Amino acid sequence: MHRVEHLSVWDASHSRAPATGRDLQFSPILLVIYVAVMMTYGFIHFTHQTHLTALLTVLTVVLMFCTSFVHMVETRGLRRAVLMAASAFTITLAAEWVGVATGALFGHYSYSDQLGVKVFDLVPLVIPIAWLMMLYPAFETAALLLRRRRPHVQSPRSLRTLAENGLLAVTAAAAMTAWDLSLDPRMVSDGNWAWRDVGQYAYFGIPLSNFAGWLVTAFAIYLVWLWIMRAHAHARAQPRLRRMNAMVERLANAPGALGMTRHLSRPLRSPVWSALPVVIYIITWLGESIVNVVLWNTPLVGLAVFVGMGVFSVPALARLWRDHGDALLTVGQLLRDLVIRDRTITRNL
Repeated sequence: MHRVEHLSVWDASHSRAPATGRDLQFSPILLVIYVAVMMTYGFIHFTHQTHLTALLTVLTVVLMFCTSFVHMVETRGLRRAVLMAASAFTITLAAEWVGVATGALFGHYSYSDQLGVKVFDLVPLVIPIAWLMMLYPAFETAALLLRRRRPHVQSPRSLRTLAENGLLAVTAAAAMTAWDLSLDPRMVSDGNWAWRDVGQYAYFGIPLSNFAGWLVTAFAIYLVWLWIMRAHAHARAQPRLRRMNAMVERLANAPGALGMTRHLSRPLRSPVWSALPVVIYIITWLGESIVNVVLWNTPLVGLAVFVGMGVFSVPALARLWRDHGDALLTVGQLLRDLVIRDRTITRNL
């Protein structure tokens, strides 16, 4: 019987074409803009300009979503990125709708009108976008931590592969849920949503059922993502998926796309920027920990998120340095050479 070769989850999910010298990377630029807006958000909160809080909240969500999605396109290709984003949006919207309407999964809560337009008059449109903006960095961080140095080759349906996929989905879901240790208390404090029937056991006014709901929802999304990655790699054997990919490709290359997809679908040139989602997760970990202590006067929440996200961020940071330390030093050397050369040219003129 014909056997399909399958690499480990990390290597299979990061297969990409060779880079060319003309590659453009938009995700690093978006990340810089996102960090700048986050700093503005902190300043606005510090100066008590609360009328701008909701606007900046939505803006930061959109910017981080764009950073994550563009990086997905840059590293995995447009078709796979669209399928991953669409599945995450659909699952989170459905889970949030069920949660608000019935209280199942997360607990009893409701959204205010501060976050803009609501879908079915229950869930703000920005909420599924907010899920995706952190789903991808959490997934990449977990994949980095579980990556094997020597990928093995085996059947995609073997027990070992299924176990690896399950472990990756669980780890990524836990990394995603750790972010909510800071997000929920802050959003409740800002008046974006409110909880009812919290129960006897709660985390700063947040029912523990909420975190269970996060774990379940994120785990389901990651299982779908892993299926998309495997199905995309074997699209020739799946006519329906092949037709869907062809349709997405036609839409992406329509005149309205303005030729941007040609740039976005190219791979990253630098191995450092290929780990940009992990950098986002680490920045978020440090940022959430610091602002809870400095700006929001909630040091216990800051400590909780520092420990919760730190479980994933610290070893991820260590592995990034081990894997890309030489590349980082090389980039620094190149920048220094450019400065020296520029000074020499200026002096000769």
